[in-house]
Amino acid sequence: MQFSSGWFGSDLGEFRPCDGTYDLYPADSLPPLPVHRFGAGLGWLAGAGVPAEGMPATKLPPGLAVPLPPDFERFMERPDLQAAVPSCTACYWDVSGKTASGPLDDGATLLRFLNDQQGCLYWYLYLLPDGQHRVVCGGGWYDDPYPDAHTDMLRDLVVVAPDFEQFLYRFWIENTAWFELVEDELPWDELSRPVAEYLAHYRDAGA
Repeated sequence: MQFSSGWFGSDLGEFRPCDGTYDLYPADSLPPLPVHRFGAGLGWLAGAGVPAEGMPATKLPPGLAVPLPPDFERFMERPDLQAAVPSCTACYWDVSGKTASGPLDDGATLLRFLNDQQGCLYWYLYLLPDGQHRVVCGGGWYDDPYPDAHTDMLRDLVVVAPDFEQFLYRFWIENTAWFELVEDELPWDELSRPVAEYLAHYRDAGA
């Protein structure tokens, strides 16, 4: 895939600065994810509880003409799972009823599913004909085709996760960490276990 890789995230207190609402952090600088917990129907999120800052739920629009990853369908059919994910930048779930063709010669289809409240960023499923998918993100709105859309996609889009579950976990833990560190100003010994495990990557690197 001819896109760069990284993560659009916010500051994580003393562990990672941010120059604005978002920075693009290199993929190789990010904490590893607990992939041993994945593949069980998003069970790690089902037990996470609903935070006060949970995002409102949405529904899959009817008549989508593309096959969707099972974890994505499961998540979008479960309001409780959607509400378990906080957003420090007031992002909101919004699965588009429209799709767009990808800019590469791989037959991919783009489906927007998450918006930043101020329109800074949009997140898309990048759906390949063989059933594989990625999650990409950029500042462009590609629901409605226009002449230079593919050129803009190539300049704009960044692969932020190799699949939806990995995207969802990182989005959930990064935002949960922001609320604990920045909003609630919790000391290290009061952080939730998943947040402490995630931030250990930065703490150990700075030791």
